[in-house]
Amino acid sequence: MTPRIASFNGVHVHIYSREHLPPHIHVICGDDEAIIRISDAVVLRGRLENSKLTMIRKWMQNRVVANELENYFFALNPHLKRTKDLKYETN
Repeated sequence: MTPRIASFNGVHVHIYSREHLPPHIHVICGDDEAIIRISDAVVLRGRLENSKLTMIRKWMQNRVVANELENYFFALNPHLKRTKDLKYETN
């Protein structure tokens, strides 16, 4: 079972443990899935229809949401290390 972070308008947002950098979310909508970087909402892999991607990006623009997503990503992935200069390392 993977932690579901949010669900709205048929879109489900997950963060998995045992992940890799950069910090990202998995967004699932029907048969579509995209991996989206938390820092700038860039799609790293996959696809979503434009209306769903726009909705997710607007949600992620909220700095509180983005900070919570990144904090949760690192809590689930303690083998990864966040540094002050915003570069990331593996332990």
